[in-house]
Amino acid sequence: MEEPLSPDQRFISKLTEIVLANLGNEKFGVMELAREMKMSHYRLSRKLFLAKGEKVSQFIREIRLAEALKLLTSNDITASEASFNVGFSSPAYFNKCFHDYFGYPPGKVTRKEFIDTEDVAAGFRTTEERTVKKSLKRSLIKFPGILISSLILLLIGYLAFKRILIEPGSKDKRISLAVLPFQNRTNDTIWNVWEEGLQESLIAWLSNSKELKVTRKEEIRSFLKTQSNAEYASVTPFLAAELSNKLNAGMFIYGSIIEAGSRIRLNVELINTKTKEVLKSFEIKTPVKGEINFEIIDSLRTKVTDFLLVAKLITENPWLKNLTITGTDSPEALKYYIYGYRAYFKADWAVARNWFLKALTVDSNYVDAMSRVYSTCKNLNRTEEAMHWLLKLYKISDQMPYLNQLYTEWLYSERFEATEIRIKYLRQLQEIDDQGNYYYLIGAMYVRDKQFEKAVPEFEKYLEISRKRGKAFLKDNWVYPALGEVSHLTGQYKKAKKLYKEAWKVNNDHSSVYFSRIIRDMGSLALTEGDTVAANGYIREFISVRKGNSASDADIAEGLGDMYWLAEKWDKGEEYYRKALSLEPDNAARMNTLANRLIDRNRKLDEVRELMDRALERAQDKYDYYIYSETKGYGLYKAGKYQEALNILQKAWDETPFKFYALKSHLEEVKNAIGKI
Repeated sequence: MEEPLSPDQRFISKLTEIVLANLGNEKFGVMELAREMKMSHYRLSRKLFLAKGEKVSQFIREIRLAEALKLLTSNDITASEASFNVGFSSPAYFNKCFHDYFGYPPGKVTRKEFIDTEDVAAGFRTTEERTVKKSLKRSLIKFPGILISSLILLLIGYLAFKRILIEPGSKDKRISLAVLPFQNRTNDTIWNVWEEGLQESLIAWLSNSKELKVTRKEEIRSFLKTQSNAEYASVTPFLAAELSNKLNAGMFIYGSIIEAGSRIRLNVELINTKTKEVLKSFEIKTPVKGEINFEIIDSLRTKVTDFLLVAKLITENPWLKNLTITGTDSPEALKYYIYGYRAYFKADWAVARNWFLKALTVDSNYVDAMSRVYSTCKNLNRTEEAMHWLLKLYKISDQMPYLNQLYTEWLYSERFEATEIRIKYLRQLQEIDDQGNYYYLIGAMYVRDKQFEKAVPEFEKYLEISRKRGKAFLKDNWVYPALGEVSHLTGQYKKAKKLYKEAWKVNNDHSSVYFSRIIRDMGSLALTEGDTVAANGYIREFISVRKGNSASDADIAEGLGDMYWLAEKWDKGEEYYRKALSLEPDNAARMNTLANRLIDRNRKLDEVRELMDRALERAQDKYDYYIYSETKGYGLYKAGKYQEALNILQKAWDETPFKFYALKSHLEEVKNAIGKI
């Protein structure tokens, strides 16, 4: 008996039915869907976001794309025909959306060149929901305090993967290997049958993988027959390497059968043919005396295959080689992690979160995926979920390698400790691991404290490292807007312009969410310098790019508010923040943004109480409630109402389950002020 659908599932199912019924209507959009559901635009948007974490426009587009994929895989039609059939008026725009969503162009589908098509297409699809759980591209980056999003690089690595051989320039990107007969090193000839038995089992198994190119057993046997002594026990590692080299295999598997007390132990080594270096060793013991059973063979085959496939994924994604990575032994989990990482660096937080969660369903101990889920939830303002993952990480930190443990301590301190403590952890990490992005994170900590001069050299060091790593590492690199903004704020306008020009050259896609940030900052700099013609051009371009990425009018207005605020055009900036709120009058997060801007510049502080009272009524969970209480209390303090501010902040501190440092800091500031009266 099937379980009944939840209210959210019924809601999503109804929305999906309506979109599918209007699939070919290119004019069917957000307002039309709201009308069909007999709901206001805001109510529909809020309910969908709570149920699925998506914007309405994104939801509609993803159903169209999922249906387009079905058409392309089941019918002999062109990409243009598919685009019109699912309601796209522009084939070019369809191609861009399809590529952004699935990771490859629609033209590739019919040639079936992507073995992961089903995984990518159906990644988060359920039986009730006919579309992938991908969602909104949030508008980024608020002004100092939340100006820099902390981008987490990964820790501790599979250094051996950097040495897996795929010949440079070769069209065949498979990993090539030879499996040698195992050596019976026991004193019992009964195990001789397993010398070829284990070899045959591994060759048959590994040959099923499209990622691997495995030498046939017959070729290996023919070579060994030419040797003076054909006994397998006499095949030395040197001879095995010579054989592997003649067979053009990048690596070889060299195994042995050994007595271990009353049991048998299988030792297996993966060896680089050219360097003779052991890339990975495996050891498996039989559970009972005198038996090599299916479970033992299957365990060996799985371990070898997973290692090779993980190695290939890292080889195919060279940016991973610039990271020191505490990873996973699961190629499936790593594949989902890579999808999430790409979305993460495009600031597509919700999509990234879903891929990282999918990686965790495969490998629940994947530490890096956990840390990324925390980070994406934080950027999505999903505080409750972010705290769940942060505390889960912190709880198991004592079981991690030291570098991971130190990194987790930093993550924890980011919420619960002062800036100097956070920076201390990052300095320690930098001393141990020079491959991480710690200079960037240190700069971000200084920005949060509005110490812009100190942030500049940290970002400069990280940019220098990024340049050395190559052009690929500079694409979508957040050091450009980060360093550009602090250069702007410290009056180094020429440096900021030079950075934006470099960012323009190294990024081919100027229509992404990431690049809208660069455009926004270029516009802000033009406003600061009084170049209204250039500024207006950047404003038009910013609006165009954001609309092309399905941003709401409110998101665009808030982005323009950030542009003017960074340029210290307070009146105009405030005007846009108010416009964003007027477009979404029940959006508590926008109320909090406006209130914080007013507090930041001591503007119209009497309005803060009313704004935050409205926000408190609309808080989605208890964590938002205490964050909004903190804003209200600090606004009252800045307005000179010390005792009332103290009462609110103290109450929030006493009641909140998480003693955030920001709340503690503001409470202490108010107490000190009262003590000085």
